[in-house]
Amino acid sequence: MKQAHRSAILHQLKAKIIRLHNKRIQTITVDARDPTMYQGENPSLFHLIQGRKWRDARMITEIRDENGQLQTTTRGILNTFVGYMK
Repeated sequence: MKQAHRSAILHQLKAKIIRLHNKRIQTITVDARDPTMYQGENPSLFHLIQGRKWRDARMITEIRDENGQLQTTTRGILNTFVGYMK
């Protein structure tokens, strides 16, 4: 009985980890280092907030493919870009 309970808990934790990971990678962002910071310098609160604003402004949430269909999923957006680059 303990092994079955432990197995159920591990499956729940695995599902939670997968769900959290998928939530994090749902957005496609281009991350660029702030040119005003020196190498090795720790970012200030201002830099963190500014970086978040820049990331949000560059976030791609939807795109139209070559057929004119609107792609809103991460996979659809990536496939559209891959098809365009080929």
